Amino acid sequence: MSIDHVVVALIGLGTIVFIGHLRRRGARGRRWFAGGVAGLLGIVLVVSMSAHCVDVVGRLLAGTGHDGKPFAYDFRAYALLLLGLVLIRLGADLLRACLRLGRSEPSARAGALRATALVLFLVVPLIPLQRFFAIPLTVLSTAALLVLAWLGADERARAEDVNPSRAYSTSRA
Repeated sequence: MSIDHVVVALIGLGTIVFIGHLRRRGARGRRWFAGGVAGLLGIVLVVSMSAHCVDVVGRLLAGTGHDGKPFAYDFRAYALLLLGLVLIRLGADLLRACLRLGRSEPSARAGALRATALVLFLVVPLIPLQRFFAIPLTVLSTAALLVLAWLGADERARAEDVNPSRAYSTSRA
């Protein structure tokens, strides 16, 4: 069994546990779905980038890269570790925002949108360099962004249904 199989298994198990946790905490309907999709992105980031960082450190300790060439601590190794750590942090931020989204906290959607947009900002420029990694993360991030936007449209429609005067409010002096 390779490390790739372990990472995929951890992502699958983590996603099942996370969406179940969202459900137990009261998330229903669109909030549950949006939390699940964005949570999947968060879990993918945390698990895969943790494995990435462990691999980079292992290669540094071994002194050789995957291609058999010497691999020493230099700017490339630093950049690989930094990218991994930043994406782990964004994944954790996204998971926290999804949990808050499930509890219907007002700022949760904005936090999830911010973390997802930052992931896209970091990952899209990597497509020419690392297609295997960057394209799936770009697709998943875009899907999460669209689902979170869809959730926002639903929240605005509900606010207008509850208080129609807010839809046409004007500033009063």
